[in-house]
Amino acid sequence: EGYIERIQGKGSYLRFKGLDQNISKFYSFNDEITKMGMVPSSVFLKLDLVEADKNIAEMLGIKERDLLYLLERLRLANDIIIAYDWSYVPEYIVPGFDKEMILDGSLYDVMDRHYDARPTVAEESLEAISIDEADALKMRVKPKSSQLLVTHPF
Repeated sequence: EGYIERIQGKGSYLRFKGLDQNISKFYSFNDEITKMGMVPSSVFLKLDLVEADKNIAEMLGIKERDLLYLLERLRLANDIIIAYDWSYVPEYIVPGFDKEMILDGSLYDVMDRHYDARPTVAEESLEAISIDEADALKMRVKPKSSQLLVTHPF
């Protein structure tokens, strides 16, 4: 949840309290947000079939140019955007993956239900970025503001 911060001469602002997340072990966004007493949700942005670049290929232990699904979503807690999430899943694990599948539930649930493939480990990349105009618009923040980019290859 957020709280109200009043700054004399400037006004009142809604501030998000932040998240307490242990990233040293595998976790589910939905489960973790629920444990914190908040309601998780996602806004689907796009799903593309792309070729793995050198960095993603190394993280996944696959070959450069192997096909991956790139799922982009906004992640929310109590309807407040808290993350812009990019998830990479090798095409051979989820052949025929489509948008309708992900609109039905979490990525892990879709992988489990449709492909009998639920991840047990994942590598997560965290990077401080200056957000570009297109992504800032999606997240409803100022362009060039500092943000945390979280990338999930499976």
